[in-house]
Amino acid sequence: KRCEHPTLTATARAQCRRLVDGRGAFADAALRRGGWLCRALLVMQSAHHSKGKEDHHEAVDGACGFVPAYWRAAPADATKVVVAVAHNGLGNQLFQYAFGRLAALETGASFAARKMYDREGPMAPPRVPPHTIEGWNAFKAIFGEGAGGDTDTMKASCAELTPTKKEYAANGTTLLVERPADARRLAFAKQLRAFAEALDSKEPACLTIIGYWQRYALYAGLRGPLRDAMPLAETELSEDPGPDDVVVHVRLCDGPVHQYSYFSWENYFGHVLPRLSPPPRAVKIVTACPQRKPGVVRDLLANVPNAEVVAPRIVNRKVAGRENAALVAADFVYMARARRIVVTESTFSFWAAFLGRADEIHAPGASILPIPLAEPGYVFHDVKSERYWGRWNGTKRNVDYAYTGEGEVSGARRRRRRR
Repeated sequence: KRCEHPTLTATARAQCRRLVDGRGAFADAALRRGGWLCRALLVMQSAHHSKGKEDHHEAVDGACGFVPAYWRAAPADATKVVVAVAHNGLGNQLFQYAFGRLAALETGASFAARKMYDREGPMAPPRVPPHTIEGWNAFKAIFGEGAGGDTDTMKASCAELTPTKKEYAANGTTLLVERPADARRLAFAKQLRAFAEALDSKEPACLTIIGYWQRYALYAGLRGPLRDAMPLAETELSEDPGPDDVVVHVRLCDGPVHQYSYFSWENYFGHVLPRLSPPPRAVKIVTACPQRKPGVVRDLLANVPNAEVVAPRIVNRKVAGRENAALVAADFVYMARARRIVVTESTFSFWAAFLGRADEIHAPGASILPIPLAEPGYVFHDVKSERYWGRWNGTKRNVDYAYTGEGEVSGARRRRRRR
């Protein structure tokens, strides 16, 4: 009956029926639970078994009976605590925090967040990567010391387990480890089953999660609840973006790095900034890239007369750790206060836009990172296929692009410029 809900498309109904008809013991348990956790468990199981299949969250939501608009936190359950382990840079840590926060709210468990311990890290000899420490200090500066949650319950309830030693469940503690500490010593499907069983058990449990959790299907439709669950602390900056400014984030300075694409003036910003309406009073660039060296920042300054690089600072309190953590925190808060923002392929700017005040967000339409397709206010630009100014079409369930690199889009054809 769930698969026949009128809000589901024909494709989603068919996928939902296949999911229900082909279910095993794990899927049965998830479907009986229902709600967001059902969605999360099935999405993660699908993603780790069938690459690229985690995007059918509408069918999963139908099977789980989960409607994001009506989602509410569960009553408190004092027997459980969910612990989100922070590792890598700030943007990655925010995905980890958000996933843990939703798991705690869904189950009523207490919640705590902490920095990765040395023994949990992927480095040899075991130690926490330096950017993990910097990101954690920036996180506390942005969200406040209290964002770490119920650390007393965490310390009293959670045993010290090390996944690289095949320690996943003992003394009332269960780990769910996606990456990087897990080298598949215990199959992820088995971890998911143990995690679900620990949640359903009436026994006290500490549920510790270590991973990346960077799939939009986990967060789709929950931008509002996440904003409520992750409020920024009161912060005084040396400068703020004006209401008529556009804030631009530049991550990669002069070329692609690893799997990340390069967003340049030619393939991205030159198709976005000149078409902004109304034109911005100023374009404020947030970046760690040098201004004078060849690259995207120098190109922006050369092509946009009212562009400038900004360097906000936190002025009302000190930030723990080295100075760079304070700079990272100030940049994040500055971007989160923008009303109009242009982001690139970056977990850092993804969360500044997702949690911030912006009601016009220009973002990659193809990325290794989650793409918040159905969220209001987003305009997408696909640098790989050279399609720009796309908006989500809820009827067709895809992004309609207005321009290509050579002109406007007319139906499925390109309208080429006359040369």
